[in-house]
Formats: sequence, structure tokens, C-alpha cells
Amino acid sequence: MGSASNRVLPDLLTKLNTSEPLITTSLEELSNAVQVEMIQKDKLDLGFVRLASVPDDLEMRSVLRDTFSIVVPEDHPIGELGFRSVSQFKDDSFILFSSDYSNYYYEQIMSICRDSGFSPKIRHKSVHALTIFRLVENGLGVAIVPSSLKEGYDLNVRFMEIPGIPQFTELSVIWKPANRNPALSKVLPLI
Repeated sequence: MGSASNRVLPDLLTKLNTSEPLITTSLEELSNAVQVEMIQKDKLDLGFVRLASVPDDLEMRSVLRDTFSIVVPEDHPIGELGFRSVSQFKDDSFILFSSDYSNYYYEQIMSICRDSGFSPKIRHKSVHALTIFRLVENGLGVAIVPSSLKEGYDLNVRFMEIPGIPQFTELSVIWKPANRNPALSKVLPLI
């Protein structure tokens, strides 16, 4: 939801409010697994996830392809000019999104570290970007997050895009084609 709320949702909701002013929305931050389950049970119409695939009864469309950035406290000794590789942070503690939030996304971050020659010392996990950034801000570790998450926060942290890695992350919208909510057919063309 973090990347969706920064880039995708404002545009989508503006279009929706213009074309269909009577449609109301309810926005909640849920894990990928919970969104999939709720959509399958017709308790959620649309979800924004970071997954490689979804069950056969759901549809998925990529809405945002993103790079990864490392997030460090403002006073961290490694700055933009000296940053060359994630391996420079092998001795730092890491704060990550929980694997319960998205195992696929978690594995991408672990592969970034493995490709840099180390296994991160994970000290804290959260499903909320703001919590992760506050922990980083308070010197409790560094984090690897989608670069788009830097938008919308005014904290004492620095985001440095990770150079030269093959990993990227995609934010996708998911829905159930058999969903009978008439609003869904009006929203999908706007995405």
C-alpha cells in the first residue's frame, strides 16, 4: 500500500472521483496474503501487492516497476558520494519488511544482500514503512525498500538508490474477474 499510496492511488482516485463521483472507497493496509484471501472470498474488490504470481482465479496487472534504495540515518558515515555497494553495510543491523507481508519481496531483499556477499543481521521487522523509517531515523539499523517509498515522508533519513543490481520490484493490482461489484468494471479501465 505504501508505494500505491505515493504514486498510484492519488492518480487513480482523482480519475475515479471525476468519472464516478458516487463511488466511495475504503483504504486499508493489508499484507499481500490477506489481500489475496479477501479478494478470493469477495471481501475486497481490488488489491495492490508485491507478488510474483496470484492464484488462477485472480488477475494481476503491473502498475509500477521500481528500483531498490538503502535507507540510512541522516548522520550515517556512508553518504551518496561514497556509496558503491550494499556490501558496505554488511556490519550494520537491518530493519526489513516482515516476510509475512510478502515472502517474494523479502526474498528479493535477501538476494540483494547475498549477491553482495553477506547475510544481513536482521534486528527488526515491520509491515509499515513509517515504522521502519522511524527505526532507521533513531539509529537502530538500515533498511532496503522500494525507491518510491521515499516520497511522502519528511524524516531524518537518506535514501540512496542501490546501483548495479538486477533486482527490481513491481507493484501490481489484483482483482477477481468473477467479482460482481459494478464499481470494479468502472475502476479497472482507470488503472
